[in-house]
Amino acid sequence: MLPSSVLTNGKIYGIVAREINYILFTPTVGIVKHSKNISRYDSVLLNRLRIGHCRLTDSYLLSGDDSPTCQSCGIPLTVKHILVEFANLQDIREKYFTVSSLADLFDRVDNHTVIDFIKEIHFYHQL
Repeated sequence: MLPSSVLTNGKIYGIVAREINYILFTPTVGIVKHSKNISRYDSVLLNRLRIGHCRLTDSYLLSGDDSPTCQSCGIPLTVKHILVEFANLQDIREKYFTVSSLADLFDRVDNHTVIDFIKEIHFYHQL
């Protein structure tokens, strides 16, 4: 079994699945400033999304279940898939932002906009 993270050249790269060894997003380790008028829950949620790990996509690692898959696409359910790739959410996504990667999303889109998108797609309490 692979460790949950690997330190390489001073950066932490997340290992997402037991057998599938792929990197979703290379988070920058450091301090991320959130707006003062954002709730603690939203701040935690944004941090989880930023590093590509949340309860919905990674709880199987602790429970021993199979990794979750997108019911529509049949591919592994990941933060990147939910926020950037899932075609069924394209119309809603375009109301809030148009980005091609998680790095672009968290660099260019306001935190409140990301939270509003998550709420509209009904994933707010699942992540």
